[in-house]
Amino acid sequence: MKRFLAVALLMIALCGIVCTPARAESYANLVESFCTVTPDGDCLVNLTVTLHLDNSSGEMSFPLPVNATDITLNNSSAKTTKTADAIEVDISKFTDGMSGDFTIRFDYTIPKAVKVKVLPDNATDAEKEAYKQAPLQLTLPLLNGFSYPVNSLQFVIHMPSVIEQR
Repeated sequence: MKRFLAVALLMIALCGIVCTPARAESYANLVESFCTVTPDGDCLVNLTVTLHLDNSSGEMSFPLPVNATDITLNNSSAKTTKTADAIEVDISKFTDGMSGDFTIRFDYTIPKAVKVKVLPDNATDAEKEAYKQAPLQLTLPLLNGFSYPVNSLQFVIHMPSVIEQR
């Protein structure tokens, strides 16, 4: 009886180990963003994304900021769809029906990314002094609605020595 119970427990344990489903996930292994702010306040963005996809079927898109212009995908024109929150760039032609690692490069411009800060009428003396030191503000979305986990993100920004205030 003890032997039968030991064999039964061993079989259950083996089934539990062998029959455990493997779970694979899609993720961005590396995202590199190189940004250059122009003297007129626009921001030129080069975004390189290395995606690991377990399965890719049907339409797949990558979200960019809603105010992005001059969008290219791997140095070619990009098929885009504008939504309320983002510009979706179709990457299906690179990923459809395949799994594995894909490196995709997006180039785009964020117009007027640098703006003059608005100082409220009831600003304190400290706020006024801070405004004098830094009257400009850079607004730059990094990953606008990207839904996969990101393992590593590198972000570099180049600023001009002078920015023309408009």
